[in-house]
Amino acid sequence: METVSTGPTAGVDQVSSSRRRLTPMRRQPGRAWLRTSWPLLAIAAVGLAIRLTVVLAVHPTCPFDIDDWTPATARQSAEKLAAQPQSDCFPVNGDALGVLIQGKLVAEGHGFAHPYLWFYTGEYRPAAGKPPLQTLIWAALHLLGLGTPTWFRVAASVGGSVAIVVIGHVAQQLAGRRAGILAASAAAAYPMLIISDWRMLNESFLGLFIALILAAAYRFWRRPSPGNAALMGAAIAIAAHLRTEAYQLLVFMAVPLTWSIWRASRQRRMKLLAVTWITAAAVALPWNVFISVTMDRSAFGATGIGSVLKNGSCDEAWFGDRLGFLDFACFDDAAVLAGQLSLGWVQTADESELDSVYRERALDYISANIGRLPIVVAARIGRIWDVYAPLQNAELNAYVEGRGLADSRAGLLVYWMLLPFAGYGVVTLWRRRIPISPLIAPAIAVTIVAAISYGLARYRLPADVALTVGAGVGVDALLRRRERQPPVGPVERLASYRPPRKAMRAEQRTLLAGGGVVASVLVAMVLAWSAGVEPAVTAIAKPDTRIQQLCDYAAAHGISGGNLSGLPLVGPGLNQTVADFEYLTDIAPEELQPQLVIVRDTLRRYAQSGLSGPDFLLGLTEDERKDLGAAIGYLLDYQEKHCAPTPATTGPS
Repeated sequence: METVSTGPTAGVDQVSSSRRRLTPMRRQPGRAWLRTSWPLLAIAAVGLAIRLTVVLAVHPTCPFDIDDWTPATARQSAEKLAAQPQSDCFPVNGDALGVLIQGKLVAEGHGFAHPYLWFYTGEYRPAAGKPPLQTLIWAALHLLGLGTPTWFRVAASVGGSVAIVVIGHVAQQLAGRRAGILAASAAAAYPMLIISDWRMLNESFLGLFIALILAAAYRFWRRPSPGNAALMGAAIAIAAHLRTEAYQLLVFMAVPLTWSIWRASRQRRMKLLAVTWITAAAVALPWNVFISVTMDRSAFGATGIGSVLKNGSCDEAWFGDRLGFLDFACFDDAAVLAGQLSLGWVQTADESELDSVYRERALDYISANIGRLPIVVAARIGRIWDVYAPLQNAELNAYVEGRGLADSRAGLLVYWMLLPFAGYGVVTLWRRRIPISPLIAPAIAVTIVAAISYGLARYRLPADVALTVGAGVGVDALLRRRERQPPVGPVERLASYRPPRKAMRAEQRTLLAGGGVVASVLVAMVLAWSAGVEPAVTAIAKPDTRIQQLCDYAAAHGISGGNLSGLPLVGPGLNQTVADFEYLTDIAPEELQPQLVIVRDTLRRYAQSGLSGPDFLLGLTEDERKDLGAAIGYLLDYQEKHCAPTPATTGPS
């Protein structure tokens, strides 16, 4: 039973007692953090052990020596890589190889040089096809004497284990300690996050930075100061140096999150949002200045959008089994040759010009098949969220992306297990009046990326990070339903003081429901209409006599997609090539005359100049080079569509 003092000193005792209660205790932040976060550290240690096991035992690095990759040994190194036997080891090729070579060049003081151009020619030409952070991490490891693929994969695994702690911390701030433990456990065992850590792509460290963005966002909402606003903006910009789509978070996350701070006036919210954007712009500025200074064509974040669009803009990716996915066959002979004209043959061209060629060809294809676009976009979005052909999607990610079949199937299974809990967690946060834009914005961003490019599972990584946070909160909310706990997370406690939302009137509910029905009907009508669009015609079974004569002559004289780049363009062979194109111009239908005349006249000028191929092309104006590339590309496309394939006209794509 509590004793109540009634003597003359009662008031003094009560005041002293209240003062003692109000006097802040001296804390030791480091020890306090360890006391509350040691379960997260233990889970992260388990997650690190899983990742290291995958890197060192399940998918070890195939034999690789960076010193073998030099201009002097280019052909031998490429042949050695191609001859590696198929096994469970991880081959260093593609984007991973390019970034590895570029990181070595940066560490040696050559800057962001085009890796493959240097590899094959020894020339240092600026490149910005990828954002810079991955290359800088490579360069740092190289300077530390750890510049091997295995060390990079180990470093990425360490970064993934740190992300586990941050993910658990975010969920702990939202809904308490148990939610943090659940979210960290999900992140430690989620195959989609584990795969990203060992694949040596831009996503290897992206999960960590997305988790840091979430932590910075909720910290800013709890304490809306200019410093925390700047921290959030910097985190977003740094993540965008791995994947440029992270810049979307400045709109889809920062704007609604800042606007939901009810404790600040409208003017102060505007100032805080301005601080976020200005800080992000300051962090992004150096790299974008580098692009604008070294590249002839402007680009923001990277110059690789054309390659991305081209990989998803062809019949293989718009029709048939791979609908909504990518296909490397989209880089057909016409596109490759056009790229050679802009970069390989013209020594003053740069990567931005090559990318513009691919972008223009991709947009031309999209324009020619615009009626098919809605269903292609729907398939891309369905693939990235694994609701369209999910089992086939796992196989494509395994064999095309090299993510491992067992890994991809396990990732699909765990994804579907986490998804309902994450959905319930987001709904729970919304009911508790906690901002959900930090968890929703990554999903919006990756959906837009898929709609523009194609539905790759690895592009979903930012949303997968948010998924683990939401799943931890969701499972905790289900357990809490019987416990009836008060608000326990710091963010949750603050949100409990937030003014209640205004209830919608019956008229508003009816209007919203009606709008949803109308939108659903419109989408269904568009998809039904798109499904009825005829596929693009890739060949004519029975061409008329004139076209057949054209096709036969081109095939007989080696003027075909697979052989065009090997035509004799020096000595007596050049004169024969000129004569061949003169004859083709005479027999070709009217629709081909403009393109053939451009190629024929250019070949005549080249034969009369006495110059080498690169020197002659350097003497052409930019418009002349562009017209030549477009003419050759048109002719190759025409040949592919109208000439029946024969051994003479079939070549690698």
